Amino acid sequence: GQIADASGIVGRLRLFKSPAEVAKAEKAANLSDDALDAALPLIKQGGDEALILAAMQGAVFAGGGDYPANEFIIGSGVDALLCRYKAGRRKLTKNDQLT
Repeated sequence: GQIADASGIVGRLRLFKSPAEVAKAEKAANLSDDALDAALPLIKQGGDEALILAAMQGAVFAGGGDYPANEFIIGSGVDALLCRYKAGRRKLTKNDQLT
């Protein structure tokens, strides 16, 4: 047999979403909103990064979601722009940036 270039097939298929795919994307967006809503009241001076993460993941689970493909990443203070997982958690200070 011959090998044919089929590299364009997947790209074209990704242009169109089935109703099931749209529903999954909407559910994921709603769970993201729920996670943010759970975190916002905890983001203040003295807020604990670990409790913020727990609230976010808890909201996802409570809404019927599952573990994320990649864990939530959180950082504040000197780690605010460290956009990767790190060990350890800290409490927020008055003017911390939180990402």
